Amino acid sequence: MTEAAERPPGRWRLWLKRAALVGLCLFGVLPLAVIVAYRFVDPPVTPLMLLREGEGLGRDWQWRALDDFPVEVIQAAIAAEDWRFCDHWGVDVSALQGAYARYQKGGRLTGASTISMQVTRNILLWPNRSFIRKGLELMYAPLVDAIWGKDRVMEIYLNIAEWGPGIYGANAAARAWFGHDIEHLYPDEIARLFTILPSPLHWNPRSTAAPVRQRFTRVNRAMKHISLGRGWAVCPD
Repeated sequence: MTEAAERPPGRWRLWLKRAALVGLCLFGVLPLAVIVAYRFVDPPVTPLMLLREGEGLGRDWQWRALDDFPVEVIQAAIAAEDWRFCDHWGVDVSALQGAYARYQKGGRLTGASTISMQVTRNILLWPNRSFIRKGLELMYAPLVDAIWGKDRVMEIYLNIAEWGPGIYGANAAARAWFGHDIEHLYPDEIARLFTILPSPLHWNPRSTAAPVRQRFTRVNRAMKHISLGRGWAVCPD
């Protein structure tokens, strides 16, 4: 075989090595660095916020420490979004199995996103649903849960979740929808805030539409049965 014939395979192997290195940085080193950094530093912005700003929605955002939130806020978050938050390791396997079973029967690929997975999506990924994004969520969420711990996961979630057009975090949502800081809301108003999280760009917490009303009833009832840890710990020992 001539030297000229051997060159293309060599260039192909070099391209594969470079592609593998880029992939390792994009999907391994950089995400891990971000996860570790946010264990100690509050996120300055999220990809979703930048995307929404590009759509002209602006950014209403006020960071609050976890112990600034009333206990009802944490109860409502768990009741509305992740009933087994304190029991899983970032991924709720039983919920995933149920969601996949519904998908196989012809339903949409929805549900099963834990609070850890939602935080992972908001700080590292993109909003559009796909199998690729879900796979990355499943890969990164256990790292987020292990490195941050439940309290930090909840704190960041309560501060970066989207609550309306250009509205991020529970305190900004409280001011936007009810005109008061979160600590001045009644428990049923807090439940109403978390009611709209499945569709924050389209639902109004004061709406009397049947889907909103029915979900509010479930969240309001369930949050009364959420037991938290001692002091400001989210999860019981």
